[in-house]
Amino acid sequence: MPNINLIREQRILVRAQRRKTKLVSAGALGISVLALGFLGMQWMNLSGKRAALVDAKQKHERIYPKVEQIDELTALVGKLEPKMQNLDDSQRATKRWFRILNHLAKNTPPDAWLTQIRSTQTMATEPVALTIQGISGGQGSAADMMNRLQASTDYEGVVLNYTNEEVSTDRTGIKFELTARVAGTAQPKPKEEEEKA
Repeated sequence: MPNINLIREQRILVRAQRRKTKLVSAGALGISVLALGFLGMQWMNLSGKRAALVDAKQKHERIYPKVEQIDELTALVGKLEPKMQNLDDSQRATKRWFRILNHLAKNTPPDAWLTQIRSTQTMATEPVALTIQGISGGQGSAADMMNRLQASTDYEGVVLNYTNEEVSTDRTGIKFELTARVAGTAQPKPKEEEEKA
């Protein structure tokens, strides 16, 4: 009978060892599955990053020539900008004189005649002085001419210098002279002069 009890104990030990082996193998299998899953995720993540890197390189290769072209065009625009500014200033000045002469043509009183128009500029930092001489039928027309010049935004400081009676063989009139500064014709003073002032 003692042999039978030993067999029973051996069987219990063998069963316990089998149970432990099954648990260990199940645990090892679980750990292996988790490790393979983790490695698979890492591999997929790495593959995605490689694909994104390849895509970014392709985009860079497509875009880089355009970026270089934009840089070249920006440098060209930078070189042409002073010339364009000069051209814009010239067009503005030309249009200003057209407006000034057009204003004079449309706003000269009916009984006044312009005999002389001259412009002078003593210094570039001073505005252009416009002197207008003419003959009118009366003092009112000279004053009306001055008021019409003052209404224009192209003139500043319109002054009636004098009026004289002008007598000729066939008619009598009032000779007048107006002076005005042309707005926007003075160049800005250099910074050195502004600091001194």
